[in-house]
Amino acid sequence: MYKWLRPVAFVVVAVAWSSSVGAAYAAAGAGCIGLTCSASAGGLPGHAQRTWSATPVLGPRALRLQRTAGFYEFGQGTTLGEKAVAYVIPPGQLDRAPAAIKALPVVRDMAPSDFATGTVIVVGTDVAAWIPASRVAGAAVRPRAHAADIDPYGCPDQYFCVYENASFTGTRIQIHEISPNSVWTQLTDWAFNDKASSERNRRDRDSWLAQDLSGGGTRHCYDSHSSAASFGTFNDEASSTYNSPGDGSC
Repeated sequence: MYKWLRPVAFVVVAVAWSSSVGAAYAAAGAGCIGLTCSASAGGLPGHAQRTWSATPVLGPRALRLQRTAGFYEFGQGTTLGEKAVAYVIPPGQLDRAPAAIKALPVVRDMAPSDFATGTVIVVGTDVAAWIPASRVAGAAVRPRAHAADIDPYGCPDQYFCVYENASFTGTRIQIHEISPNSVWTQLTDWAFNDKASSERNRRDRDSWLAQDLSGGGTRHCYDSHSSAASFGTFNDEASSTYNSPGDGSC
């Protein structure tokens, strides 16, 4: 299976990003880390708006350690090929996020306590990661509180969530609805390779985990509205995930 081979390198490249975060980036006009946001007379948002500086393209491990809310370019050491922009929300900094980020479904669907107790990394309308503050060096840890109508394990309705530890604890990756163009999401791109230990599928459709990248190797199907507190022999084996467009595959 995929293993980390490259350290984070200090490079400057032209990048692309998720259209939803890109639109929020263009609308925000501020909060950009390692680049300068400015108005553009036309063309695709971003390319005409960026003034590059000697800031590294981050890997996912470094991305989660950022302590200032803002847009960051990342992809180094991932299958993304150094071509993504994410919005990082460190604990207690949701109020610093632009309205366009706060309006994204994946942000609105998260429990309010998630933004106080961990770092949220947003890549698009449908994909985000929540990293407990205890995993972020120097961050304060606060007890989690959930309203009665919020899932006790932090997985929003209609999301497939995979957790670092058994019993739905630790870092959480959550993916909403159907995987676009039948493309598998690479867990390696989230520094989550061989780390999944439990899952919670709150979708009306099936979801999958695979042993290798892009759905390769052994696959495990998780029925709609099912949970697995432990993966048994499949613990710490998954490298990619997929949200099926239908139900009944499991």
